[in-house]
Amino acid sequence: MRRDGSRVLLEGAVTMDTVPGLMTAALAAVRDGADTLDFAAATLIDSAAIAFALELRRASKGTLTLSNLPPTALNLARLYSVADQLGLPA
Repeated sequence: MRRDGSRVLLEGAVTMDTVPGLMTAALAAVRDGADTLDFAAATLIDSAAIAFALELRRASKGTLTLSNLPPTALNLARLYSVADQLGLPA
């Protein structure tokens, strides 16, 4: 994960193994004004990525947008009925 201006760029796997290590820096970035969570360079996604995104959206009070979300992540968000909470089409 790295920050590029107002974007948090996810890189590599965003899974139950990696999310705990990403959370502190991502929350700090959101609290510091990051407004986009970009999945373009994410290579592997599991349900932990959805929980991660939900936590960051809550921290941003719903202003964080998700970009380049892979279809598998969108399907998981719909499966768990949280797409609307993530600002995604249901």
